[in-house]
Amino acid sequence: MTEDQEYMTLDEAAKMVGLKRPSLYFYIKKLKIERRYFPLNKHAYIKHADVERIKAVRESPWKLSEADTDKRPAVNKDAA
Repeated sequence: MTEDQEYMTLDEAAKMVGLKRPSLYFYIKKLKIERRYFPLNKHAYIKHADVERIKAVRESPWKLSEADTDKRPAVNKDAA
């Protein structure tokens, strides 16, 4: 994949981030990333910028904004 490409396949994205596809789907869902399909092509694509977002979240999950997360409370076993 070249740096000027705007979209990449899910396989390319998973390899770039260092995830397996099921884990990539988890991040796509949690970060509300839109998958794109192009005519005459069976692959799903996501934007290169979204792949960079996934990388950033994996490196620093505490920096997520409230808008990027679902509203489930965190589980804290020490609070019980």
